[in-house]
Amino acid sequence: MHDDAGRPKPQHTQTGATGGISGAAKDGNCPRSSVNDQQFINTQYCSTYSRGSSKTKLTVSDQFRHQLQSLIDVLQNTNPWYVRCIKPNLEKRPNCYNAVLVLDQLKYLGIVDIIRIRREGFPIHLNNEEFIIKYKCLMIQKSFTSTHKYISNILEIIKVSNSEWQIGKSKVFLRNVAYQLLEDRRKEILYKSAVTIQKYWKQFICFKSYLHIKKAVLTIQHSYRGWKLRIRFLRMRRSAIIIQSRLRGVFAREVATALRELRKVDEEIKKREKTMKKIPYTDCNAIAVCEKIVQDEMDALANIAENIKQSVMDNECSVRNSLEISTHQDTVDLDNIFAFLGEGSEMSCANILIEEINDKMSHLVQDLDQELELFSQNESTINSKESDRGLATKGVPSLPEPTTRPPPPPTMINQEIIKGKVLTPEPIYEAINAENLTNLKNNYNENDNINEFPNLGDKNKKSITPTLNKHEIDPEKEQRRKNRVEKKIQEINIIEEGQKNNYIEEGYNILEYAENYFNTHEILIDGTLMATLTRKGKKNNDVIPKFDMIVFFKSDKIPTSHIHMYDPENVSLACNIFRELWKYMKGDLGSERELQIIQYIIGLGIEREELRDEIFVQCIRQATNNPSVDWTDRIWLLMCLIIVAFQPSKQLFRYYVSFLKKNIKFLDGKLRQYAQWCYDNCKSTKASTRVHPPSSVEVAAMRRLGTIVCRFFFLDARTKAIDVHPTDTAGDAVQKLAAKLNLIATDGWAIYQSRPDGEEYIKSFDYLYDIISAWELKQTSATSFKRISNGPAPGENRFVFKKRLFKLTRELSQDPVEVSMLYSQAVYSVVKKDEFPVSEKVALQLAGLQAQVSLGDPSNQPKPEYYSEVNSFLPSRISKTREQQFWIPILAQAHRQYGSSRNELTAKILYLSCVMQYPLYGTTMFHVTHRGYWSFINNIILGVYCDGIMFIQPDDKFVIYQFKYVDVESILLDPSDSFITISLNHNIPPLNKPHRDSNFVLESQKCFVFETTQKHEIGSLIIAYYPALSNWILNIAECSKKIKGTTNEDRLRLYQNVISCRRQLVDMNIVRKPHEIGGFLKNTLRRLSKHRLEKLRPEQRSNIQENGETYKGFSYSFWAFSKQQISFGLSSMSEQDESIMVQVFDLILKFSGLGISGEIIKKAEDEHITIVQSILEKCMKKETLLNELYLQMIKQTTDHPDANSRINLKNWALLCVLCSVILPSTKYIRKYLLAHLKRCSSDYMSEEGKYARFAEACVFRTQGCRRRQWTPSSEEILCTTNRRPCYAKIYFMDGKYYSIEFYPSSTARAVTEIIKKKIGLQENSKGYTIYEVIGSTERSLLPEEKVCDVMAKWEKYRTSTQQGAQYQTNNMTNSRQHQFMFLFKKHLFIDRYINLDDTVEKELIYHQILHNLRSERYPITEMEAIMLTALQGQLELGDCSNDLCDYRSVASHCLPPRFVPNIPHEAVAMHHQSLRGMLPTEAKKSFLNLIQSWPLHRSTIFDVMQSFTSNWPRMLWLAIDQKGIHLLEHRSRNILCTHDFESIISFSPNLNSLMIFTGTEKKQSKVILSTSQAFQIATLIREYSEIAKSTY
Repeated sequence: MHDDAGRPKPQHTQTGATGGISGAAKDGNCPRSSVNDQQFINTQYCSTYSRGSSKTKLTVSDQFRHQLQSLIDVLQNTNPWYVRCIKPNLEKRPNCYNAVLVLDQLKYLGIVDIIRIRREGFPIHLNNEEFIIKYKCLMIQKSFTSTHKYISNILEIIKVSNSEWQIGKSKVFLRNVAYQLLEDRRKEILYKSAVTIQKYWKQFICFKSYLHIKKAVLTIQHSYRGWKLRIRFLRMRRSAIIIQSRLRGVFAREVATALRELRKVDEEIKKREKTMKKIPYTDCNAIAVCEKIVQDEMDALANIAENIKQSVMDNECSVRNSLEISTHQDTVDLDNIFAFLGEGSEMSCANILIEEINDKMSHLVQDLDQELELFSQNESTINSKESDRGLATKGVPSLPEPTTRPPPPPTMINQEIIKGKVLTPEPIYEAINAENLTNLKNNYNENDNINEFPNLGDKNKKSITPTLNKHEIDPEKEQRRKNRVEKKIQEINIIEEGQKNNYIEEGYNILEYAENYFNTHEILIDGTLMATLTRKGKKNNDVIPKFDMIVFFKSDKIPTSHIHMYDPENVSLACNIFRELWKYMKGDLGSERELQIIQYIIGLGIEREELRDEIFVQCIRQATNNPSVDWTDRIWLLMCLIIVAFQPSKQLFRYYVSFLKKNIKFLDGKLRQYAQWCYDNCKSTKASTRVHPPSSVEVAAMRRLGTIVCRFFFLDARTKAIDVHPTDTAGDAVQKLAAKLNLIATDGWAIYQSRPDGEEYIKSFDYLYDIISAWELKQTSATSFKRISNGPAPGENRFVFKKRLFKLTRELSQDPVEVSMLYSQAVYSVVKKDEFPVSEKVALQLAGLQAQVSLGDPSNQPKPEYYSEVNSFLPSRISKTREQQFWIPILAQAHRQYGSSRNELTAKILYLSCVMQYPLYGTTMFHVTHRGYWSFINNIILGVYCDGIMFIQPDDKFVIYQFKYVDVESILLDPSDSFITISLNHNIPPLNKPHRDSNFVLESQKCFVFETTQKHEIGSLIIAYYPALSNWILNIAECSKKIKGTTNEDRLRLYQNVISCRRQLVDMNIVRKPHEIGGFLKNTLRRLSKHRLEKLRPEQRSNIQENGETYKGFSYSFWAFSKQQISFGLSSMSEQDESIMVQVFDLILKFSGLGISGEIIKKAEDEHITIVQSILEKCMKKETLLNELYLQMIKQTTDHPDANSRINLKNWALLCVLCSVILPSTKYIRKYLLAHLKRCSSDYMSEEGKYARFAEACVFRTQGCRRRQWTPSSEEILCTTNRRPCYAKIYFMDGKYYSIEFYPSSTARAVTEIIKKKIGLQENSKGYTIYEVIGSTERSLLPEEKVCDVMAKWEKYRTSTQQGAQYQTNNMTNSRQHQFMFLFKKHLFIDRYINLDDTVEKELIYHQILHNLRSERYPITEMEAIMLTALQGQLELGDCSNDLCDYRSVASHCLPPRFVPNIPHEAVAMHHQSLRGMLPTEAKKSFLNLIQSWPLHRSTIFDVMQSFTSNWPRMLWLAIDQKGIHLLEHRSRNILCTHDFESIISFSPNLNSLMIFTGTEKKQSKVILSTSQAFQIATLIREYSEIAKSTY
């Protein structure tokens, strides 16, 4: 204690002398230097006597004298700021004061008297100027002549007594009372002034904020009103367009109707003219005959109108009846629900359309009467006899009446007959002949009565007689209609005449296409000696003319492709295709080999768009003037298969169609049919191409010019066969099936493919022929695998037709066919799949209705064999409860009780009505595995229905939770694993739907991860129900953004930006001027042939004219794509670096596919990852090489002739990898790179634009990140080249893992945030990190460390290990392969970082504690082991049973291995018995509370060894927690020493050791520990120390 209370007190109280020294040293602003310290130490330990004296020891008096002298020296060198020291206590303890002792010292030192004397005087002294400046604010009148008046006026204002102050010459003397009053008044005035200033300042700020908000609000209102007006305008424009289209459609239909009727009239007139020309004489009875003809025609027209009116009125009546029934859904009469299907009523329905048709018919009949009258008058002189004879021989023509196939009547089939009939198995699909297609369909319809659904809706209906000319016609309206019709007819005639003239004048000849787009083919000479000798004498004009390149070629070799291609790999494939085509055309191969060639050629065309026109051209060439008919037949067969697989390009299409028309005209027989097939399918194919080459069934069908008849299965074991065209999709097949079944509405119905491995939905745009090809491919591979492994034969594949989308799950359909099919699907769901939680009573009721439908009314003595198949009536869950002989009478009784006296339709409707009452009706169920932490079982059912998603328990079908699609934030399908992630919005209420027994509660969770192989099926079903989630599921981020259209001005601006960047590179001397290569060009041009030279000159001239300028000697070719090797570097560098970069450019050419030979291309394709890694390994370490690499890659991706070619896309893929790894160091090259990417990314149609946008995003993510240390791994290269993020498996302490997607530039901190979001961990959770596990060692990743770098390091290590293992001999054992993985766990256990209220964090910490217990990182006693085993048993096994069980398996989950064999089962069972009734959450809480009994339970423990002291054992535990580091005995709780983080001065990790310096600056101690985890320990100490410093 000292005079000034504001000074800090020392931590340890010392004696008076020592305290004085310390205080003097601090106050004197003269810190002790190292010299003084050394002098002080030397003074302490130096000898009193000189060297050579007989006395060698210091006496006590000598030491005291020297210490006292040193103290005096220090006191003389300092300025003490207090002179009295008070001893607070006699024990020398800090922060301990003895009040009596302190008071006595104050009295004896006279401190009390000094204080009293000071208080009686004037202790406060202030200068006059200082007083006035400080208290001037208290004055009212601030103009006085003298200083004393100022001061006295201030003191009089506050009304202070004169005895409390005195004014001297230069100072004012105040007592405490006056001083306190002055300070209080001064603070009050200052406070009021500050409030006034704040008021005006806040007013100013609020006014400015108001103006800013007002401006923002006006801007928002302006934008919103503009947007709303634009939306209104777009809606009005869309409505106007719809109205216009409807009106134009009405006009067009009127014109078409008039044209048809005029055509009929013209045909009749022409027939009359021809008939009358053959009559030589006139007859007086000709007029009567004509009148008879007119009457017959009028009757025919009346019949047509009557039929049309009758069909329209029937449709309107049925629709009206259905609407009336739908309005009374609550009170539906199930027996009379389909009464509208009875006979038609007698009432007549007036219809405007019918009246208009009647009016048109009447006018046409009147016009026909007038024409015939005029005709009869002109021909009145014709002989009647010849007319009668001519008419009798010719006959009276009649108009055809429309006929439709009547549906078959409903039939009731007896079950005995069905069982007694022997059903032969029929193929699912087979090839048929087109000529016998009609007969085949009739056979199916006549013989397969069992496959027909009962047509309950087709009955005899009474016709309604129409009345012609019922209403009068408005003459003005009719005149306007006639004018429109005449005008439209004139326009149609003009267009048809122009098209005919254009077709006659412009015929597209394939020769014209060859002259424009074909390559030049040299005449190939055989490799004989004479050919070699004669080749030298030949001229350069040995070139095949273009007209010979479109006709049959006798050889199987061509020098290059017919159509010019930029990819040499495609050129090589084109030559191979021609060779295989020749082999196939000759017909010397077997049928299997021919099928392989067909599939090879068409498969290449499907895979590579560039080869499609080449394939068409080769087929056209070999089919033209082919000397062999069989060879031509084979080529045309292949062309028929090709045309339904893919289409020619727009350039070739018109020439190909012209070629087909010519062949249709001149060919005959089967070849003409082939040509007609190709012509028809040129116009009728869908927009998308096929996915698989044709199957053997399709090829066989095409040989007979037929199609495939596919058999579709229904869920009630019935089938239906329809004819499927090669261009028919699943949607087309649904329509055909609906037409054949008389199914009115097809909404929600779909086709599934049933395979041995499961059932899968066929998308509506998928071709059925592709599905058949995929089946055949799998069967072929399965058969070959069976031959190798002698496995079982593959199962049957079939098409299944059933309901997929249930959008109105509580409404019965009005279509009897749909009711029958929905009934079959409901029976399948209840009985076969057990998808509804039906009780035994409800199951028997449904079984009774099902028996009524299948067996009819029960007889008085039912036969037991009718009910012998119990599993076909009851779910297996219920049928297993009794023996089969007990169920037969029960089923018979249920049939009599619930199904008797009901017709078939009523029973089906009752069955459907009962099933519809279950909440799960209309829900598609998928068995999934939950990968996360919650209170339920992991194997659940994910249900998808029309409104949302359900979580269902599989055993009792209890709905755990359900939410709507609007509550879903995102749904992600993992591209690498079978995971689907569902994330919910954060603003929805917590998921607190309780279980029925209230034992489980679904905690607040927003992210769910499920594992299932049906993730794509789930995604497509969710899209069908809620299309708003399609952008997440399909991963089309670009589609969700509004793409701004790129104008020509934008393209010009982007190009100018690129040009300016190039000029900057030239001006800054970053790029080097290319060498003079004129001599090389001259030498090369001398070797070129004449025709090649002529071809190159216009190309070079056009390139110079089109592609731009030359700036300071840098031409356009310097910056643009080059397929030739460069001999110099693009940037300024040394010769050694230039030679390296020339080699790198050669690697780039090989990677892109521009190798010299096909073998090099194939080798580069196999080793493209190695090529990329070698390129980056050469250039990453040196900045000049990296800048040169970027210039080369920008050059190779600039203005490629074919933007979508494989070469260009490979170059772009390499550039994307480069941008995601490292950026150029020169800012001008970075600017040039961004300008290049922005220019190319403006193209939203090509693949090049997609790569450019991806590369641009990679650049922005890589900027500002830590530099990569390793070249990218193969997984990273594959992911980046495919334009998708990288992924890695992140493991957790419970053994589970997630596949996490991240970008190549993502750090460990960013990936940790992704993991936290995916597993549902709260965003404010801290202390987690990712560990790198290699074998038995682990290391926490630094926050800024890149995860992809770690993966690349693993790959390097594995590669080096494998290479080292190759040199080992066979006698030596191979080294054990280390396991590499990422582990996510808690890293820092700090109190404020732990939130056990979060369920996910609680589970993570629980499993981490279990791992620490198993790995002996937690010291436990035998009693604690028993209690932990009992609690774990309560968690895993539930309540204890009476039988004594083996707890070793439970103990192995929570105890070290050395405890497990010796665990006492009786003691564990006794403790387990005491936990009866404890919930799992309570047991887990008790488990954690037991662990928390040890104070160091949150520490991280390491095994270390020490050698610095013999008092401790050699093996120790080093524990690190939030308080400091602790050294413990190994596997014990005995703490040997503790060092807090403040006492740790420094630490130095080494490979196998760690050195820690502790203590203070004066006294230090060193701890040396041997451990293999020294760096991990150092990282942990540093992070804990930083947190501790920030806290203090």
